[in-house]
Amino acid sequence: MPEAGLWLAAALLLVMTAGLLALNRDHSGAPCHCLGPALESRIGLRLAVRNTVLALVAAAAAYGTNAEGPSAAELVLIVVAGVGIQVSLEGIRLLRVASDRRRATA
Repeated sequence: MPEAGLWLAAALLLVMTAGLLALNRDHSGAPCHCLGPALESRIGLRLAVRNTVLALVAAAAAYGTNAEGPSAAELVLIVVAGVGIQVSLEGIRLLRVASDRRRATA
């Protein structure tokens, strides 16, 4: 069932894009290591557009593998997984920020 993985990738990219757009206001140009140190990029509209295009490619590929599209259950699973992953990553980032602040004041 490869289409489920493609739908999940599309959903995750869109969740990450929403996060980038939220961060763009206060952190535009800051380094973004969303996908690890191997892919260096900066927070901004360019990265949000790239993620959106990649999400559209993944969704088109998923739709092409199954002409019926995802079921309602698959869509719920994709959204829940995407939100869960994004919340986890944001939690890790906040823990790092808090740790850095503690070190700076010590």
